[in-house]
Amino acid sequence: MERAEVYRLIDEEREHQDARWGGRPHDEGHSPDDFLAFMDRYLLLAKPEEGKDFALTCVRKIAALAVACMEVHGAPPRYAPPSPAAGAP
Repeated sequence: MERAEVYRLIDEEREHQDARWGGRPHDEGHSPDDFLAFMDRYLLLAKPEEGKDFALTCVRKIAALAVACMEVHGAPPRYAPPSPAAGAP
């Protein structure tokens, strides 16, 4: 599966979450710890005996929850720019 398709699936899940839970105003009441608890719930649900499709459904939901958390709370960049004290390369 191409990355663009993966992101399309995550976007669809985010749209579903917003429709179901009322969008960002609802999300803003949740802390990062709350989002991690929601993700943990899906990790616990995704048991091998439930099958691959169910596990991948949980993965899609977890990815969308991570996106929702970053939409509300932001996230530090993967690589922070060098500090002015370090000097420019």
